[in-house]
Amino acid sequence: MKLRRLRDGDVLENGDIVVIRGGDLDPDILRADAARYYSIYGAYGISVFAVLDVTVDELAQQVPLVRFDRPSLLRVRDVLAAGMRLEPTGRNPRHYTVSFDDLEDGVQRLVSCPHQVMLVAGNRQAQAVVRVVTVDDDGQVHFTVLPGSVDKNRHLIGRALA
Repeated sequence: MKLRRLRDGDVLENGDIVVIRGGDLDPDILRADAARYYSIYGAYGISVFAVLDVTVDELAQQVPLVRFDRPSLLRVRDVLAAGMRLEPTGRNPRHYTVSFDDLEDGVQRLVSCPHQVMLVAGNRQAQAVVRVVTVDDDGQVHFTVLPGSVDKNRHLIGRALA
């Protein structure tokens, strides 16, 4: 078992800060990633990156987030309110681990957190890259259109149009 590298003093105190998880908050993927993390460090955790001193779009263009088709955006306050910890881990000053004590409960809490996902909307004649703001109980989706063409924002959507 490896020791985790925790950075001193990098506590996320501002609840409005956004953290990004590569990909959807799919319970099966999260469960597998948390179990893999446990096998290495002896604790359950999911990697996220904090939007600090950059925009969401700039951070989404950086490795490793750039390889994900649909990054998920969460607010620090929602992760903490769900009873999870955000621990500053690794050498990258933006990298944090969402930590929890029980695998199934932790995955369920993370999936239940309010979050947004970037995706593509439109048809062949009119396309735009949008950020989902909310989804109502009846399935109605509210979103904001990101400025610029699909080509300009292609780095945010990866293989989603393929």
